[in-house]
Amino acid sequence: MPPRACGLTNAEADSLARALGAHYASALFGSSVMTYLGRLAVTARRSLLAILVLPFRLPLLGRATFVVCGFRVYVKSETSRIDAVLRQLAAALELVRQADSRRFARIRADVPRIYVSDFLGAAGYWWTWPTAITFDAETLLEQPPLWAAHTIAHEGMHARLRRAGIDTDDATRARVERRCVSEQIDLLRRMPDQHREEAARWIEWSETSLAAASPWYEPATRRANLREALAKQDAPAWLLRLVSPDNQTQFKE
Repeated sequence: MPPRACGLTNAEADSLARALGAHYASALFGSSVMTYLGRLAVTARRSLLAILVLPFRLPLLGRATFVVCGFRVYVKSETSRIDAVLRQLAAALELVRQADSRRFARIRADVPRIYVSDFLGAAGYWWTWPTAITFDAETLLEQPPLWAAHTIAHEGMHARLRRAGIDTDDATRARVERRCVSEQIDLLRRMPDQHREEAARWIEWSETSLAAASPWYEPATRRANLREALAKQDAPAWLLRLVSPDNQTQFKE
C-alpha cells in the first residue's frame, strides 16, 4: 500500500484541524495557523492521489500533437481515426466560436491543451494535472459536434474556476458542476438558428442529467470511471484499490 500523507486518515486530519484550531485560537492571538496546518494535512492526503495518478497521465501527452482552432491537441488513438478526431474537434470549436466569440477566446486563454484518448473512462473531463480538457475518442466520434461544443464550454468553466482559485473537491463539487452546466446551457441557447432544435434537446438532456438521483459528478461514479481508465493502462493493484468506489479518500483531478 502507498504511504499515507502525514500518516493521517481523512477523519484524523479533520479532527486534528478542529482540535488544534479550538485549543490554540486564543493562545495564538486569534491566529488560525494551527487550523490551517490541520487542513493542510487533509489537502496533502487528497493531493496524494492526484500525484499517484500523474505518472499514468504524463506519458499520454507525448503523443501526436496538432493545433486546431488555436488549441494544442494531443491524440492517442488509432492512426486511422486521428483525422476524424481532428475534424470533429474543429467542428465543435467552430460552433463555440460562432455562438459566442468572447467565450471562445476566454476558453482558449484558460485551457492550455485538449487531449483525446481511447483510455479515459469518461466522455469528457477536466484535468487539473496536467491541465487539459479531455475527450474519450470513441464518444467524441459517436456524438455530434454540438455535444463536444457544449462539453468544451462546461470543462472550460472548470478551467476558469480553477484559475480563479476555486478548488473542486467532494465538498464543493455539486455547486461547481451546477455552475459549469449553466455555462454549457448558456452556450447552447446562443447557437445559430440552424442548430436551435438540436440545442434544445441538449439543454433538456443537461437539465435532466443535473437533476438525476445519481449525477455523474458523485464520488462513486467518478472513482469508477477513473478506476476503469487506470485498469486499461495496467495500473498496479494497490492504485486500483485506492481509487475504487469503496475507498472514501477524497481527491482532486
